[in-house]
Amino acid sequence: MRAALPAVGLPASAEEGSLDERLVRIEKRTGEQVHHLVASIEGTLGGEVTVNISVVTAENGPATPPEDVWSEAVALTTLECGSSEVAAARMHWIDRVTAERGLALPEITRRFRVGTRGFRGAPGAVGMLLDARLHMARRALETLETHAESPPRTCTMEEDDSTLRVIADFTSKGAIELFSEAQPTAELRAAVALWIAAT
Repeated sequence: MRAALPAVGLPASAEEGSLDERLVRIEKRTGEQVHHLVASIEGTLGGEVTVNISVVTAENGPATPPEDVWSEAVALTTLECGSSEVAAARMHWIDRVTAERGLALPEITRRFRVGTRGFRGAPGAVGMLLDARLHMARRALETLETHAESPPRTCTMEEDDSTLRVIADFTSKGAIELFSEAQPTAELRAAVALWIAAT
């Protein structure tokens, strides 16, 4: 759990200089200035995390109105981080560059997973598992200032490619996958729906 909390005061990444250089190379290649940065953070709470950082450019850089930004995001880097703390240190680079260059606010999405995928228990027991995982997610996302548990905005059930997922949306802190099961039975699907309705 400790590793899932945001890092404070970690040393600057050794790769920051090269990221700055890559940013300049993208501007030269596109003939435009950076408008804002886009980042996605995905991984396991308390475990390995992948950070993808992209760049959106525009003719007049951050002075370009949002409605006139037409360029697609250009990939800058993909970082494999050993923990959420390391990922947080990498995100400091985005904050620094945005402030130094006066860029538009970055677009940041976070999607984590808690627990392993798959479920071998009885359908009626899935509610207890989801309760435990939701509690773990809340504790991992506690704010350092207040130490208050973060309630999710919503818990939803998603289904694609015959896989059932339960997602807790913690708004700006990110979405957390609490549960995933391929080829769920009708009984399991009904039990998950019942838990979501009661949450």
